Amino acid sequence: MINISRESEINLINILIDQDIISGKDLVEIKKISGEGEKSQLDAVFELNLTDEEKILDLLVKDQSLDVVDLSTVAVTDELKAVLPSNYINMNFIAPFKIEGKVLHIAISDISKLSLMRNLRTITKMDIELHAAKVSDISNFVDKLLADGERTISDIRQTNAEKTKTFDYDVDDQAEVLEKPPEEDIEAIENESEVIKFNEKFTNNYKNGYRTARSKSFWYFKLRR
Repeated sequence: MINISRESEINLINILIDQDIISGKDLVEIKKISGEGEKSQLDAVFELNLTDEEKILDLLVKDQSLDVVDLSTVAVTDELKAVLPSNYINMNFIAPFKIEGKVLHIAISDISKLSLMRNLRTITKMDIELHAAKVSDISNFVDKLLADGERTISDIRQTNAEKTKTFDYDVDDQAEVLEKPPEEDIEAIENESEVIKFNEKFTNNYKNGYRTARSKSFWYFKLRR
């Protein structure tokens, strides 16, 4: 059974009507079948063989030229679970499935989700890239995203606020770290200074009694005249 919000289901059914895939006559049977047990109207559409997931996917791909993602092969991470509020994911039937730098990749099932782009950028503070996916794959992926309980918009804002206070940087494994400050500082002249690059292991003595400067590779010093 496909777990889809009522709002998203109505949007998708309307798209199928607009595309002449289902008719007003079909709606009577759809409502009848969906009223039996816990089936959604979309389940009823598939049961009546009015269309299938591949055809719905093709509509989205042809209309918007989106790349298709197979969510059944994608792992759900804690980072993905925390990127959007639970009720927002559930109501809009979208599946955030990859974070790549400052880009959030989201799978959608129909063109009605295109209007969410601006709102998604506001909530996540990230650029958004949309992909197409099968309805059942999104349903299963959303179930996994929401399995650990509800995450609110307040939680998201707190996470974003914490990110702005943190500087992420990469450290070169070959870089040297000074464990203590050098014995003396080299002062810069106020109006006139010269930057000299040393590319040799040992350098010559400079005028006015400057000590020999040592460098492993590309040290920069400001020297007093």
